Amino acid sequence: MRKTWVVIALAMVVFGCGVSAWAEDAPAEGAAGGQKEEPKRYYITQGKQYGYIDEKGQVAIKPQYEWGDRFAENRAVIKEKTGFYGYIDSDGKPITGVDFEAAWEFSQGLAAVKVIGKYGYIDIDGNMVIQPRFDYGGKFAEERARVKIGPFWGFIDKTGNLVVPAEYDEAWDFENGLGRVRKEKNKIGYVNADGQVVWEPTQ
Repeated sequence: MRKTWVVIALAMVVFGCGVSAWAEDAPAEGAAGGQKEEPKRYYITQGKQYGYIDEKGQVAIKPQYEWGDRFAENRAVIKEKTGFYGYIDSDGKPITGVDFEAAWEFSQGLAAVKVIGKYGYIDIDGNMVIQPRFDYGGKFAEERARVKIGPFWGFIDKTGNLVVPAEYDEAWDFENGLGRVRKEKNKIGYVNADGQVVWEPTQ
């Protein structure tokens, strides 16, 4: 749920009053990969409620949420007054119930959600495909996601298998084939997607 929004100026009156809006990042490919471009949506606020407009400034999803994230893979996280989170598609159709304690944007077809204090992952249809069992779950990058088990970090694949043991004090998303990890205070190393240490953590 990172807020890297780009503020856009909309020289229009959408609701007959001031409206603030932010653009989503460039849309990802379709959920199955390489499909048609999904409609763009930009979140707006009106009366402290979040909704979405299209590229022409027309209301696509009326303001009704306590909070709304940007769209990623044709899905967006929304928050209700209950304090819980859920997902909608670009038409505003609910993809899940609004019953997650925390929820993150989709990446590579999966999104991390928090249920009863543990993180798992859902697919774009809202199905729980990796059961909640982690103390934290990061986004998928290069088919791997960093997860926290107790005080330590490791990496899982898209089936939920732990491919890099949870034995590191910190871990970062995979990039260019490697995941950066830290042991102790300043010892930085790298692991590959198969869990092999390619550079032992050193200062």
